[in-house]
Amino acid sequence: MQGSWTSIRDKGCDGHQWWVLEAFDASREFTGDLHSTATGLGQAFAHPLPQLIAATDTAHVQRWVIRDRKPLKQWSKGRATLVGDAAHPTSPYAGYGAGMATEDGYFIGRHLAGVDLSDYVAVRQALDAFEAPRKPHTARQSQHAYALGQVFHHAPRALQPIRDVILDRTPLMQKVVGDSTPVSILTQLGEIDRAEARFTALLGGGGEAHDTDTAS
Repeated sequence: MQGSWTSIRDKGCDGHQWWVLEAFDASREFTGDLHSTATGLGQAFAHPLPQLIAATDTAHVQRWVIRDRKPLKQWSKGRATLVGDAAHPTSPYAGYGAGMATEDGYFIGRHLAGVDLSDYVAVRQALDAFEAPRKPHTARQSQHAYALGQVFHHAPRALQPIRDVILDRTPLMQKVVGDSTPVSILTQLGEIDRAEARFTALLGGGGEAHDTDTAS
């Protein structure tokens, strides 16, 4: 079981959001009360999580089912494409799902910039160019999150004490999440630099610009 909370600003007001998470058999229908269920789960955690749950209006408690899916081989078909969780659903353990969706929006916008949207072939080429570098990056993150979810919630009971000692007493999580995710984000900053250079050339030249690769 896991839980956390963070500050949030919504409609001009400061507040907090929280979540509690547990393994749940997807074949069973959930029929419980959301707020009381969250209250029970939150009791295992330190202040202020239980207090935040108690202070939350029952109408503002929601439930999401987390499902994992293998990476898609293709995101685009014809003139349509997928982005965000529709293309690469990612469980919370990556801490990067919303970030990747934001990146998708940026990159597809840059690839479609200057493209005649009535030109089917040009649109297809832009969509292919958009998804090609995104697929390996997002697949790595979503599968990484899946593996962590298995470790956290589906480890055999006999191995759970060993798992807990490793997670609590070693720098494994720092290396797996704290170090690797920032590195992945930095690689995307390099991709953004390339996309911005292409976009700047497009604006300056008044025509279509193409990505160029350099080797050193």
